[in-house]
Amino acid sequence: VAVFLTGRPLFVTPALDASDAFVVAWLPGTEGEGLADVLFRQTSGEANADFTGRLSFSWPRTPGQTGFNRHDRAQPPLFPYGFGLSYCNPACNRTPSQALWRTQPSSMSRRRPASR
Repeated sequence: VAVFLTGRPLFVTPALDASDAFVVAWLPGTEGEGLADVLFRQTSGEANADFTGRLSFSWPRTPGQTGFNRHDRAQPPLFPYGFGLSYCNPACNRTPSQALWRTQPSSMSRRRPASR
């Protein structure tokens, strides 16, 4: 498991390729113990907790990639806005489930203001 400590999304493709699991811990400070609680299982083999969540930004694919959260088809992000894990089945309109689901990016569209 590779644990990445950072304050912002950075180019991490080599680390992703070299690890079986990848966790971004951000800058946990004194609360880094919570990450350790999640990473290490109890003696019974059960996890203390699990990882769920969705990205609120795009993660860059290359070192020079900029423009987070933009839909740049010429240079797609490594992980798009909204990517992550959830207990809600995306096909069932967010019905809770026992299984973790990989979420797809949220659709972001611009709406035209209503004319008066």
